[in-house]
Amino acid sequence: MAVALVCVILLLSTLMYFLFTDRAESTEEIPLGDDLPDGGFVEKKEEAADEPTEIVVDVKGAVKQPGIYRLPPDSRLYQAIEAAGGATDEANTDQLNLADFLIDGMAVIVPREGEELHDTTQGTGGEPHTGTGKVNINRASEAELQTLSGIGPTKAAAIVKDREENGPFKTVDDLTRVSGIGDKTLENIKDDITVR
Repeated sequence: MAVALVCVILLLSTLMYFLFTDRAESTEEIPLGDDLPDGGFVEKKEEAADEPTEIVVDVKGAVKQPGIYRLPPDSRLYQAIEAAGGATDEANTDQLNLADFLIDGMAVIVPREGEELHDTTQGTGGEPHTGTGKVNINRASEAELQTLSGIGPTKAAAIVKDREENGPFKTVDDLTRVSGIGDKTLENIKDDITVR
């Protein structure tokens, strides 16, 4: 009887040992970080690849070194002017919104004293004219946004607030990130708006 009891205890001990050992080994074998296939975190890498690493802007007018400059995404207008060596003594930066976000491919024109920015396609804080008849949702004032179907004062203010806090819209579809603007509203105005 004692021998049988000892055998049962040994058998149970052996089973428990292998049971806990298997669990520990299975935990250790879970790949983490670099051990995952293709270096791991494939989805995150793909998302990062979609994000632009730089934007290109053309800085001209009353700056010390006019030219094409590459800047980090979400750069501001004043940073483009700094990249071009800064404004000259004859520059009139009062017409510019120096805190405005830059957009890839835009031209930044710094006016001289006595000059006025009538052609605002360069995106220097003026009206959102695009040359296409479309409203540039990255540059339009609240009043101009209200010319769009279904966009009243509340939604127009929300659009301006969103782009000031989160940066420019990269595509017109990004407009749905604004509270109060859904797919239906976007569909109604999609042909009338642009982000460039």
